[in-house]
Amino acid sequence: MHRPLRPKPNRSKRSVAEVAVAVTVCYLVLGLFGARGLARWATHLPDGELSATARAFTHEHWRNASLLGLEQPGIGIERWFLQMQGAPKLMYPRSYAVESAHRRRKDEQKLASVQASFPTSMGMEAVPAELAGGSKHGPRVLVIGDSLMLTVGPVVKKDVEVKLGGFAWIKAKLGTGLARPDLFDWPVDLKRVVTATRFDAVVMMFGTNDSQDFYEEGELLGYGTEPWVRAYNKRLAALMTATCDSVQHGFWIGMPPMRDPVFARKMLRINAWAAHQVAAHPCMQYISTERLVGDQYGGFADYLRVHTHLEKVRMLDGIHVTAKGGTLISATLIDLLKGTLRVQAMVGP
Repeated sequence: MHRPLRPKPNRSKRSVAEVAVAVTVCYLVLGLFGARGLARWATHLPDGELSATARAFTHEHWRNASLLGLEQPGIGIERWFLQMQGAPKLMYPRSYAVESAHRRRKDEQKLASVQASFPTSMGMEAVPAELAGGSKHGPRVLVIGDSLMLTVGPVVKKDVEVKLGGFAWIKAKLGTGLARPDLFDWPVDLKRVVTATRFDAVVMMFGTNDSQDFYEEGELLGYGTEPWVRAYNKRLAALMTATCDSVQHGFWIGMPPMRDPVFARKMLRINAWAAHQVAAHPCMQYISTERLVGDQYGGFADYLRVHTHLEKVRMLDGIHVTAKGGTLISATLIDLLKGTLRVQAMVGP
């Protein structure tokens, strides 16, 4: 007995145009609007030539997408959730509001304790006699930056003096950066200092306080918008141009990985823009800190194993670097200074 033949199911065929449209939509959603997610994913790839290529490509792709303002939808959603903390009580559970306020108070207390341990007068003193008189024959290095440089800077100063036989002057200020020139204008002050005193190199570290709205030519620009990104890149370029016009060598130390995920993404963006501007200024070199004070994937780490000891490299606030973390960053900088400035006479160990 023969079984009746079952009719074959109708399998609709997709045209080339439909497939192309689907691929394009996926690219727009994942490739453009999710550019920073792809860049972050690439940082977790294991070491290797292919991984390095993927990281370079995704970070460049992220920078281009950011310059075009394609991150704005995601940033808008992120802002909406953050603004929910200030919404009426019916919009979220009371326990969430209490917990958020408690966390904010703890963070403020931690930051206040960290700032209290910093020498607030640093960077406001007159030019040291060693620089004004030119008594040092080694390299003369100007070290500038925000509060992160208050712990990294002293280590750099000591290493320049001991290992290079030169002199370094630290000029760092709490709460400053490129977002608020009305509080402190770093490009203007840099020109003033290097005009009065000769330096061989400038080392800078900025970005901690820059992820905020700011005014540009009288207009308030919202953080992350296309006009904001253009204006911030313009300010980065102005600082690096002032450096290259004044000294032969400049070094930009990138922001380290941050504990808070939202803040970490903001610092990743600033690092990407800074690295791009460094590439456009021949006198500048970029120093990434993601693997210097971060874990093996470039993520945040409180402690790192240095030789045989486990050392604390980040402060309690999850933002600033300890003196030991500053030592790790300074070691890479000193190696670059040795090769760049061609230091002949070495002093100390």
